[in-house]
Amino acid sequence: MSPGRWRARRGATLAVAFAALLVSRPGFGASATVTVPALVSFQIYDVNVSTTASPSSVRISFRDATMGLGESLRISVSADASTFATPGGGTAIPASALSWTTSSAVNGTGSPGTLDSGSFQAVYDSVANATSGSVDMTWTLAPPPAGVAAGDHELTVHYRFEALF
Repeated sequence: MSPGRWRARRGATLAVAFAALLVSRPGFGASATVTVPALVSFQIYDVNVSTTASPSSVRISFRDATMGLGESLRISVSADASTFATPGGGTAIPASALSWTTSSAVNGTGSPGTLDSGSFQAVYDSVANATSGSVDMTWTLAPPPAGVAAGDHELTVHYRFEALF
């Protein structure tokens, strides 16, 4: 068996699925066309070091936004659960083991952060009155805790897009 195959079979594959939600103030209409990645994954070959997601960078974007005068758009993210679902039980990887950095923000500012299941964490804030914008995110998984079994671990993450005034 080649070293590459051995590593692929021994490594844990982690998948993070994404969904999006647009929120506005009651009584006011806000809309936008949004794009989020469907999935990122982590192939872990060494449990002692952090692992960058594949693809290494994903773009979150919006276009054709309509909001109130002077409003900006905030993009934030939250995990659906406090831990990854494990294959067959065993030690679970906490959602807080996932963090991100941002780059190449257009019409706004990106914010690095750590994933939390209890609240949404800001990823991007647009400038006021922006009708489009984007930010690139690079997801990183911290070394998993001892006792994590090889196999597919999954976690669903939600993005929230909200108009701020």
